[in-house]
Amino acid sequence: MINLISLFNPSLLPPNEKFVMAFSGGVDSTVCLDVLCQNRPDLNIFAYYLDHSIRPDVQVDIDHVTTFCAQRNIPILIDHADIPAIAKAQKQSLEEAGRHVRYERLLAHALHCGATSIVTAHHAGDQTESILMQLLTGASGLRIGINEVADMSKGIRLVRPMLGVTKNDILLYADEHRLMFVDDSTNESLDFVRNKLRNVLLPMIEQMINPRVDKALARFKQHSDDMTGLLDARLDESWPQVVVEGRLRVRRLLIESRFLQTEILKRYLRESCPEYRLTYDRVQELLDFVIADRPPAQYELSGQWVMKRARRQAWIENILPLIREGGSRTARRKGFQ
Repeated sequence: MINLISLFNPSLLPPNEKFVMAFSGGVDSTVCLDVLCQNRPDLNIFAYYLDHSIRPDVQVDIDHVTTFCAQRNIPILIDHADIPAIAKAQKQSLEEAGRHVRYERLLAHALHCGATSIVTAHHAGDQTESILMQLLTGASGLRIGINEVADMSKGIRLVRPMLGVTKNDILLYADEHRLMFVDDSTNESLDFVRNKLRNVLLPMIEQMINPRVDKALARFKQHSDDMTGLLDARLDESWPQVVVEGRLRVRRLLIESRFLQTEILKRYLRESCPEYRLTYDRVQELLDFVIADRPPAQYELSGQWVMKRARRQAWIENILPLIREGGSRTARRKGFQ
């Protein structure tokens, strides 16, 4: 019988940890939640389910997650969001809008429950897909793939304890323990980029190039993480001089090489506007905007955030309150005044 808990990193979930589990009802999150319930009775678990308003058969999922949690005395919040409408309003893909809303709601629920962590059921296959996705769609820099632990906001951690577990191990566990789970019909739809990679491209790579592409990409991520550690130490040296009172000092930024300018800007974006998707082209265009010796202007990052430039400084502002009060956005993405 497979012992999945032995593949979890025990340091990720210390004794008596209180966390919110992102529970979709699929096989990955069902197995993750069952493993933790069976092996870590000391943990305080809250579950969260989000209906994306995409599938008509969603009530089957809701009934499953509700029953599963009731049988294990786990409190669960069933939430709803109109992701298609949000994606249209924000000019995002369904995948991107769904991810942003899901993590925003998970964070809010964690704060409400007094939890210190959010747990997701990402596994080794998700790691492989994420690395390939980032490489093929223009990842910016050395930071690649997904990490076991990431800081979110307001002291909440994002924890992924199953990154060392394969999909095959997950399916074997579900079969051995006779776990019921739901299949999301959208996982087979080739309308979504990640599904094309998972269902078409990856099988071709495994068959025609490297059957252990997952191991190869895992080694690549380890090298990337090692180099990132060295880079972070170098950024820490420059950061206090470049970022003062939440603003980028452009004259000091210009002392650095283009590579370090880019990395400083990326760190600033991650800390100030974490939902902004960092592609190479976007970051380079924004860096050109920041360091340009031109009149004051602003650059739209998203429907809510803008980068402003004036007096050889640059900073990020939330313009949502202005929009709600009837103000207008004076510049669009790629728009210089």
